[in-house]
Amino acid sequence: MDEPAPQDLIDTFDGEFAEPSGLLLRDPEGEGGFAWPVPSWETEDAVDEILPDLSEGVRERLIDTLNKRSTIWVRNDEWNAMRN
Repeated sequence: MDEPAPQDLIDTFDGEFAEPSGLLLRDPEGEGGFAWPVPSWETEDAVDEILPDLSEGVRERLIDTLNKRSTIWVRNDEWNAMRN
């Protein structure tokens, strides 16, 4: 799993999901240390939601690459809808 995930898959993922660290308010008692006004997604679930047809090897590389950034995500459309 040393080979990074293809950049186009990372770009597709980033178009749908964002790391919560720059968006959410800190809450020491909340999941992952954040207050969650929208549902949170684990990396595996988020990848499977938007890229269900990946081969197992590509899926694992993508998850490994994304997990180095964050293991919990928020959906961009849910976040934007909540803010508006």
